[in-house]
Amino acid sequence: MKKRIIIGIAVSFVALIVSGYFILTSSFALKKSRSIAESTIQDIFKREATVEGVTGNLLRGISINGISIAKNDTLNKGKLVEIQAMEAKYSLLSMFKSKIIIDDLKIIQPRIWVEMDKNGNFNIPIFDQFRFTVLNVDISSGQLNFDDKRDSINLTIYDINGSIFREEDKSKGEIKAVKAEINLLNVTKHISGIATFFESFGDTITLSSLELRTVDSTFMAKGKYIKGKVPKLDANIKTILALTDLKEFVPQLKRLSGIVDVSIKAKGEMPNISSICKINSKSLYVNDLKINDLKGNAQFSQKGVELSGISAKLGDGKAGINGFARLNGGKLNSYKGDIRLSNLDTYNILKG
Repeated sequence: MKKRIIIGIAVSFVALIVSGYFILTSSFALKKSRSIAESTIQDIFKREATVEGVTGNLLRGISINGISIAKNDTLNKGKLVEIQAMEAKYSLLSMFKSKIIIDDLKIIQPRIWVEMDKNGNFNIPIFDQFRFTVLNVDISSGQLNFDDKRDSINLTIYDINGSIFREEDKSKGEIKAVKAEINLLNVTKHISGIATFFESFGDTITLSSLELRTVDSTFMAKGKYIKGKVPKLDANIKTILALTDLKEFVPQLKRLSGIVDVSIKAKGEMPNISSICKINSKSLYVNDLKINDLKGNAQFSQKGVELSGISAKLGDGKAGINGFARLNGGKLNSYKGDIRLSNLDTYNILKG
């Protein structure tokens, strides 16, 4: 009698597993999961979202296809995110834990539209704590559009590829992009060779390397950003700047040509960041006038710019600057200090 009961329980258990398998792998379950995916995304982003469909096997992993997330409240006012597909692999056992663990997540052809309005507010939502943990993320063929309506700046980064992986409490990653376009003052500049490597631990994000270049200039940066009630920044920036890249943006530089080495150290609590800028150039040209050995320091703060040790040889003459420039709304308000000029060839400087 007991043997029959045990056999009956075993058969019932096997039947339950088999029926559960067919339910989880059925088209009905996948159709139901599409509506669950939509409601989950809407809860996370706090705005309208749609999903075209869900494919795969709910026991091992699924692909969520055709994801669209609204820029503001509804999709008819534009999109914040559009993703061709997200492929997730996970263990079914993690579904019964307090946090779902996704082993691998592939994000295929994501497009993101970030916008800052004239008041400096972004259209990015504030996220609650996630109920899932992703161990490895791969991004392929992405695109980011940033529209700054306050300063009329538009940036588009194309063909973004990268990976992020988690080690215990740390996250590490690298992001690369083939090219980018920035539009400022109705001038478009092309950027290439974009690459960044970073690490996140607790409230600290460490940028070990960021590189990009234009046709003639290169830009490199590294540093730390600490989140919190009062965010902190500690960054080092080095650029080899070709003045030809600035001519179209700054009319005052149309008569200049040459290469300048610029090093910037920025540190402090945001938004009250102070920075020290060092410049160095062996040779520049103002029309036919050659400027040799340009060097000096500029320390930026909320009050203004302190200039020290700025000197240059202008043909047979010399120039030197030490002083403090007070700024108001980004424009020069007053200057107090020394400006030393000697033996200047004003004809070559002023001729057009």
